[in-house]
Amino acid sequence: MITSVRSAPWASLISSPVSDRYAIVVYLQAYVDDSGSIRRDPTISLCGFLATDDEWRGCYIRWKRAIDKLGIRHFKASDCFRYRVPLSNKTPALGIDARVDALAPLIEAIRVSVPVSVSAVLKCTAFGALSDRERKLFHDDPTYLTLLQIMAAIEKGSGAAYSDPDRRVSIVCDETHKYCHEYLTAFIRARQVNLDYRNRFVSIGFADDRFIEQLQLADFLAGAMRNEADRLFFGKPFDLRELYVRLVEERPDSKALVGFIEETVLAKLVATRKSEKREKRDAK
Repeated sequence: MITSVRSAPWASLISSPVSDRYAIVVYLQAYVDDSGSIRRDPTISLCGFLATDDEWRGCYIRWKRAIDKLGIRHFKASDCFRYRVPLSNKTPALGIDARVDALAPLIEAIRVSVPVSVSAVLKCTAFGALSDRERKLFHDDPTYLTLLQIMAAIEKGSGAAYSDPDRRVSIVCDETHKYCHEYLTAFIRARQVNLDYRNRFVSIGFADDRFIEQLQLADFLAGAMRNEADRLFFGKPFDLRELYVRLVEERPDSKALVGFIEETVLAKLVATRKSEKREKRDAK
């Protein structure tokens, strides 16, 4: 399967007669992970990265090189944010500055390799404050809302990073017992009501992050985004905020689409959903 026209070791195909009969389509893989629980935490996040197979391959090499240098066997975002606990036996990196310096090469491995990151962070109390009728616009499910926002961000980010109008996207989520069913249901519903999504998003799957490094990257971003949301919404300290800044700072070849969903944003989303429902009803 042809996945990218960027590296194009087979670029001669583009001018060959074969390419006249078979379209070269850009296939993209989005790996996303969640952080937080709607029953336990004030915020939940769903975040991830989008790239072609070739770009993911380059990221994997750079990421593994940086991980091995730190002496980390299995990366967990919750461990890296606990800067008073050694990062690894080889690299303790105790303290704020030492921890940021140690993790900076991991962030750089991501940013130079992967062109798009997407994030959706929801203030749970804001969703809970919606009326019953308003929550039903999102099937009374916060995870439906966050996945819908991630799909919208992927649509926008992929269009900015890749010129192919017929690009296809597959989504891989972390295999967690919390939200697998909810994400699958939301994905199916989104494709049912949006023809563009039906053509763009071709599959969703679930994997164990112990074996899929791309999900470890998504876990890193999801943890940073939720810490930043807790700081923004509730004034909680975020000592390692520099990690968040480096993960989302704007770069010429690396786009970060960030969405913090609080009361004002939710009100706009509710108004949009109501308008869409009216238009659909009037069209019948």
